[in-house]
Amino acid sequence: MRMRDYLYFATIALLCTLSPSPAAAVSCGSVATCRTVVDSVETLQGGDFSTSDYGYITVTCYHHYATANTICAGGGDFDRIPRGTSPCPLTGTANNGATIIQDAAPHFDCFYRKNFGLNGVVDARQCGVWGDGADHTPSDGAALQTCLNLAAKILAGFPPNIVPVVNTGGGVILDNWGDITIPDNITLTCGGTSVTQANANDYRIPALSKAIVLDPTHANEEGHFPFTGYTIRLTGKNSALEGCTIEAGAGPTGIENPYSPSIWFPNCKPDSAAGTCDLDTPSQKTYLRSSVLEASAFNPNPTAQYNGTTACGATAPYHCGPASRRVR
Repeated sequence: MRMRDYLYFATIALLCTLSPSPAAAVSCGSVATCRTVVDSVETLQGGDFSTSDYGYITVTCYHHYATANTICAGGGDFDRIPRGTSPCPLTGTANNGATIIQDAAPHFDCFYRKNFGLNGVVDARQCGVWGDGADHTPSDGAALQTCLNLAAKILAGFPPNIVPVVNTGGGVILDNWGDITIPDNITLTCGGTSVTQANANDYRIPALSKAIVLDPTHANEEGHFPFTGYTIRLTGKNSALEGCTIEAGAGPTGIENPYSPSIWFPNCKPDSAAGTCDLDTPSQKTYLRSSVLEASAFNPNPTAQYNGTTACGATAPYHCGPASRRVR
């Protein structure tokens, strides 16, 4: 090949990659070998990507505001499916937030993810899981449940000698949403080497990873004592949980469970007078809880640190710890 021919094809390739198109996207045409770049799934959901440039796209991150603290993950290649072409309905929505993403008005086309569950492994960040230990809307717990359900549905026909795995991505899942149920024949992993408890760690400190932090203070359906809390359910056949540190959280307000991995108020109990455990009070200091005090959240007996009149029941089992109903 002559040098000028080489320069010609190199120039075409560069234009294919860098020619600008609508905001937050880099266009390269409508052929599958040259995909237009869109910065995030959130951008894809919020815009109209019905033109020929977006027949085949590569999405960089799931979340638009990815920073050094919210690592760019959850992207991948997507092919467009026009509305009215299965599985993209003419009316209603097929958007599940993971494998099928639907753009905005007026076309509502669908984009089908090409890299979900490769080799039987699902990255939960492709379902919108942040994994940063923060409380999001929707909750990381809800996004993780979506991923587990999709994995069970899409990978149901996987070879019987391989159990599909859903990986949280190794961060910290804060679940203030509900129970996490692992479906039949699915393994949930956080990437660690065992299921364990982290001693003397506050889950907001980045040193804690590969963890799921559950709200143990959620009230029952009637909205009053006894609390039932959230849990991880392994009720499915051949369901498994591996490599996760499981912690009791503080609850949505951080006061219902002071002996949690998120906060520890010394000398404060759940029925303390209002204001006595206020973080804004200069005389009060928060400390990292000890594993012994955190265990009180799971202790049903009056020996638990939760031993006030509103914490314990009148008769055995007392369920003094807000997560004690989950102890079997």
